[in-house]
Amino acid sequence: MGREARRAERKSRKRRLHWLEKKRRTSERINKVIAELEESFDEGELEDAKAFFVDYFTWSGPFSQFGESIDNESMERIRKDYGLDLFDADFIIDITEEIFSEESKDDTSEPP
Repeated sequence: MGREARRAERKSRKRRLHWLEKKRRTSERINKVIAELEESFDEGELEDAKAFFVDYFTWSGPFSQFGESIDNESMERIRKDYGLDLFDADFIIDITEEIFSEESKDDTSEPP
């Protein structure tokens, strides 16, 4: 990846994380996911975990290349893009799906 591409990726990541912080203030479900990430990841890993969550949640970044499901080989490539272990990627996906599925049963009035 060239210097210009790395710079563009850093700027894009910064915008996605800024979007996440704005959404966190207005969505209880997103706030719950981020709180779980903050408890589970150390400071050095947290930004990568949040970026992974944003892209998974919005189906953007590397996730946008796939349909409704991702095979194991593709997930392996995606999680490496974020510097995450496979367990960490699975953990983020699991807590996201858990929080959004239980919350949608309890409160269908809040948009995602």
